[in-house]
Amino acid sequence: MSPGWHNDQTGRRIEERDTMAEDRHGRSLAAWTAVAILLVASFLISVAVVVTSWPLAIVGMVLIVVGVVVGKLLAMAGLGRGKPDESNESTAIR
Repeated sequence: MSPGWHNDQTGRRIEERDTMAEDRHGRSLAAWTAVAILLVASFLISVAVVVTSWPLAIVGMVLIVVGVVVGKLLAMAGLGRGKPDESNESTAIR
């Protein structure tokens, strides 16, 4: 169901919010870049297992490290999602 106003089973009108959109969950260049590199790495490692290729597996393992480092560097450069506020009003588990 899409976020917005709707009636529940008792007929009460309630508002449903898309919390991921509000929190900008996964909406950063750092996150998308890291995930893309890690997906390529996992694909290469999977292929390496099937065709029994150590060089291909090593390339995939190196790409895992590269993906994590690139994601962290981009986040540190300001292209990632900021940390949540530390106010007492937040209900997020820390």
